[in-house]
Amino acid sequence: MHRKPARGVPLAPISLLMAVALWLSYGELAQRWPVLNVAHGLGTDILFRAAESDFAQWIPGVRWVAIDGDTVDVPGRGRIRLLGIDTPELSSRCEREHELALRAKRRTQELLNSGARSLYPSGEHDRYGRILADIRVGGFDIGSTLLREGLARPYSGGQRRGWC
Repeated sequence: MHRKPARGVPLAPISLLMAVALWLSYGELAQRWPVLNVAHGLGTDILFRAAESDFAQWIPGVRWVAIDGDTVDVPGRGRIRLLGIDTPELSSRCEREHELALRAKRRTQELLNSGARSLYPSGEHDRYGRILADIRVGGFDIGSTLLREGLARPYSGGQRRGWC
């Protein structure tokens, strides 16, 4: 009795490819050269994009940078102001507010780096020309997370309250 060889996709090369893609996406090289960030294009962003609204604007493979707790620089889009929140100001002369501002900025960057990102522009701009938008990472709203963690306050425009 002679058996035919089994057909199918060999798993070892695919596993190796996925391991390299994840290393490129989340390792030191991805921090230095965002163009190497390939895992987002291989599936993670695509899965979340399919599960989210068609209004989302998906921007893969680029490094999004927190300017402060409620402002993000998105290459190709410019500065984004998180909708509905206010975080402490880095330029504050009050030591307490400045420390909170640093914590909010660091947390925003951590959230941006933690998974698949989607941008939901409101269609409006603030007085500085920034796009007002929600940003979701892995399906979770960054602004809501900052509010829940005490690093932001609800904000709908106008005069902002101090943090000291």
